[in-house]
Amino acid sequence: MKVFEKFLTQDGFNLWWLHDSDNEKIEECDLYYDEHNFMEACKEIVLSREKYVNYGIDDEIIEGWQAELWTKIYNQS
Repeated sequence: MKVFEKFLTQDGFNLWWLHDSDNEKIEECDLYYDEHNFMEACKEIVLSREKYVNYGIDDEIIEGWQAELWTKIYNQS
């Protein structure tokens, strides 16, 4: 399961962390310094229907992605 997290650094910048739920060690490759790239990666996870836990993204954004997913599924039927 993927985990979406967001941290505020001591110098006031946001840092986003996308990792597997069984990985509690922060790895450089799991960190995003750019919100846009982090959001795109998370959106792909939501649209792929992979399981995730959200601690870093506004729920309304994820609800929009889920609505997009259901629209795609509905239109394929």
